[in-house]
Amino acid sequence: MLQKQIYEIVGDQEVILLKNSDLDIIQELTLELIKLEANNIALAEELEYLVQIEQEKSQKASLIPQFELQLRQLERKLNTSQNAYDLLFNKLHKIEFAEQQNISNIRVISSEIIPQKFVNFYFVYYLVSLLLGLMAAIGVIYLLEITDNSLKSVEEAKKFFGCTWLGIIPVISGKPGGCAIAKINKKTIPQLIVKENPVSKIHESYQILYSNLQFIRSQNQIKTIVITSAIAQEGKSSIAANLAYTIAQRGENVLLIDANFHSPTQYKIWDMIYIIILDSLICSQNKFLLN
Repeated sequence: MLQKQIYEIVGDQEVILLKNSDLDIIQELTLELIKLEANNIALAEELEYLVQIEQEKSQKASLIPQFELQLRQLERKLNTSQNAYDLLFNKLHKIEFAEQQNISNIRVISSEIIPQKFVNFYFVYYLVSLLLGLMAAIGVIYLLEITDNSLKSVEEAKKFFGCTWLGIIPVISGKPGGCAIAKINKKTIPQLIVKENPVSKIHESYQILYSNLQFIRSQNQIKTIVITSAIAQEGKSSIAANLAYTIAQRGENVLLIDANFHSPTQYKIWDMIYIIILDSLICSQNKFLLN
């Protein structure tokens, strides 16, 4: 076996076979050589580790001057703070001594009470905000009332216009039984309340209006009555139709002219065919006068 290994190592060179005693010595030397090589490798690794540690220590040692400078700065700050503390402490002792020298008549009646429950300040904030909002709303309402020049009552209207008050026509209710407005094609058509319901309060209002007009007509000769308003849907057509019917009931001749060029409604109230157009009649009269 040994000869085979030697042959593999040295090849075809001459091999000198040794005795058993020489072979033992060679094996011992070989083992000793292996141990020495292993120790050598271990020492090399240890040397490399020690060199690395030395480099790290050298780097840390290079930072020592910087740390010493920071240490000196901190020591100076500490001395300054200590001096300030000693000064304030001495002043505190002087103040306490001065307080003990002064005789005061102040006496503590009761000590402070520490609350046991947490106070929810958000609720207080919300309450204050609500109160401020209410105050602002009241202020705005007050300003609107001051700046509002509209008429609120009949007495204010009488005082403002300074004219003779002929009568008051109440607002016609839209409830069933007292309805005075018919809806056709989403348009309102006033009805003759004095004709359909002659015992109602509205009929009495028109009778009072007619009586007041008669009183004025007894003093001045009045043949024409104009009913108008500032805006639409205020009851002009309804008042005109019912007043004309009330006057006609007394045996007088009445000519009712609907001068609403945009949306005439009298022919609908009286259930008549709209044939004669007022603006066309006026234009034809103007042409006749020009000719």
